[in-house]
Amino acid sequence: MTRFSRWLTGSVAAVALVGAAAGTRTLLAQDQGKPAAKPPAAKPQDADAKKKAQAERMATFKKLFPAAKTTLAAAVEAAEKKSKGKAFEVSFGLTKDAKLNLTVEVVADDKIVHVAVDPQTGVAADPKAPGEENEEDDDD
Repeated sequence: MTRFSRWLTGSVAAVALVGAAAGTRTLLAQDQGKPAAKPPAAKPQDADAKKKAQAERMATFKKLFPAAKTTLAAAVEAAEKKSKGKAFEVSFGLTKDAKLNLTVEVVADDKIVHVAVDPQTGVAADPKAPGEENEEDDDD
């Protein structure tokens, strides 16, 4: 047998083994109830519903944001005073029940805490660790 013949035979065998292994993985995935190759594509209706919901949230935010009486600088000052820390991020958002919220992230005592500030009055709430926040908080 020539060198080329041995190489060709070995290459064909290697390709066959790789193909068989891929087919086996697909069958095993199907037996376990997992998707074989790729998950089904998202339905266009879901994407349209998400876009519509996002547009509604943005419209609500645009309506409520100008009514906020607290500036970002005042919110940072109130949060730093309440937590005795240093602010590094501040954001406006909407809660799940479509109310405006203002959150300041602060480093205090070598920990990161979130301080909610009332957008109307500028009063800072007690600092909370990131996992302790109210379930209605949703910073989008």
